[in-house]
Amino acid sequence: MRDEVMPHNFPATNTLVFYMYYQTLTTKMFSLATTRRMMLARRNYYSSSFHTAVGKKKTSSSSFSALNNNNNNENNVVVLVEDDDYDDDARRESSSSSSSSNSNTNNNGHIVLVDGMSFLFRAFYGFQARSDATKLINSKGEDVGVLHAYAHAMCALLESKPSHFAVCFDSKGKTFRHEMFVDYKANRPPTPEALIALIPKVSELVEAMAIETVKVSGVEADDIIGTLATRSVTEKGFKVSIASPDKDFCQLLNENVRMLRPGGGGQFSAFTLREFAKTHEELIQPEQFVDFLALVGDSSDNVPGVEGVGPKTARKLLNKYANVDAILEAAKNGEDEFEKLGTKKVREALKSEKGQKSAQLSRKLVEIRTKLSAPDVNGDLDAFRVTTPDDYGRKAMDCFERYELPSAADRWKAIHNIIL
Repeated sequence: MRDEVMPHNFPATNTLVFYMYYQTLTTKMFSLATTRRMMLARRNYYSSSFHTAVGKKKTSSSSFSALNNNNNNENNVVVLVEDDDYDDDARRESSSSSSSSNSNTNNNGHIVLVDGMSFLFRAFYGFQARSDATKLINSKGEDVGVLHAYAHAMCALLESKPSHFAVCFDSKGKTFRHEMFVDYKANRPPTPEALIALIPKVSELVEAMAIETVKVSGVEADDIIGTLATRSVTEKGFKVSIASPDKDFCQLLNENVRMLRPGGGGQFSAFTLREFAKTHEELIQPEQFVDFLALVGDSSDNVPGVEGVGPKTARKLLNKYANVDAILEAAKNGEDEFEKLGTKKVREALKSEKGQKSAQLSRKLVEIRTKLSAPDVNGDLDAFRVTTPDDYGRKAMDCFERYELPSAADRWKAIHNIIL
C-alpha cells in the first residue's frame, strides 16, 4: 500500500498529475472505509437469529418512559426496532385471511405474548422512584404515568407488526403451586394498594386498544404464556416473542421462541439462544434451565433449591448430567464422576433425603406448564389476530381522552392507520 501512495517512478515535479492521483486514491480509501463501517454496523444489528431489539430516544434510566408534567415533553417513549425478515414474516401472516390461517400451519406468523403484571409492576415502581416534579399528572389531578408507560410499551410491541398479540395476566389468589408448597412466594411484601387500584385501569386500557387479554383462575401468567407459545409453534408454525423480564421464561427458548426484555430508558432487548449460551458459558441448554433453577433455587419466588448449590456448581453438574433426576441418581449411587464435582458439602447435600426432596419440589415449582387444559388457552389462536377494531378506534380514543394520553393515542392510531 505504501508503494501505491508514492510509486518509485512517480515524477516529483509533476504537481498536477500528483494531485489527481492523490484525489483518486483518497476517494477510493474513503469509500472502502465507509463500506466497512456499514458492513460492521449491519453485522452488529443482525447479531442474533432473532435480532436484537434496541431502544431509541433514550433520555431516562427509569422503567419504560415518563413525561414531565411541566413542559409536556413526550419524547421519552418505548421503542422497539425489528429487522426486515421478521417484519416480512409478520406482514405475510397478517395479509392472509383467517380461513387460510386455519388450513395452513406453516404461514410464518409472529405472536407476541406479554407478561402483563410484570410490566405493571415495573412501570409502577419506576414511577414511584421519580420526583413529584417529573410525574405525569393530568388535568383531573390523576397520576397517569403508569398508564402512559403501559400504553407506549404495548405500542412499541405492536409496531413490530406481529400477526397475533395477547396480554396474559395472573389470576387473583392462590395457585396450584401454593398447594404444592405453602411458602411459595411467601417472602414477598404485600402488593401496594395503589398498584392494585391500577389493575382494572390497565385492563381497561389494554382492551380498549383492541388487544386480547387472557386470565385463567388458579393459574399464573407464566403457564398461560407457556401453553400459548407451545401451541403457536406446534399448531401454527409461528415465531413467538415473550415480552417479560422474568428469567423463568428462559426454559422456553428455542429457534422459534425468544424473549423481549424491557430495560431502562425505554428499551427492549431480544434474549435468544445466543444470549442464553453466553450467559451460561455454553454449559447448559435452555431446556435444562428448569433443572438449573431447581438446584440453585429462586429467592424471588421463595423456591428453596438445594442448600449450598450455586450457579457455577449447577452448570457443571448439568453439563455432566442431563437433568436433576440424573444428578440425584448419581448422588445416591455415589458414582465416581459425581464425586469429582462440587465441594464435599454440596455432594452431601445432594445425597441427603432433605436435599433430594428439595430439588424435586423446586423443579415442580419452577417448571412452566405448556399443556394447560383450560378452555381460555385452547381456543382458536386466531382470536389473538391483530386487526383494526370494529368501532374504528372509538373505544380506544375515549379511553385515551379520559386519561389524557395524547401521544399514546397518536401512536396507536398510526399503527392501525386510523384517522379520527
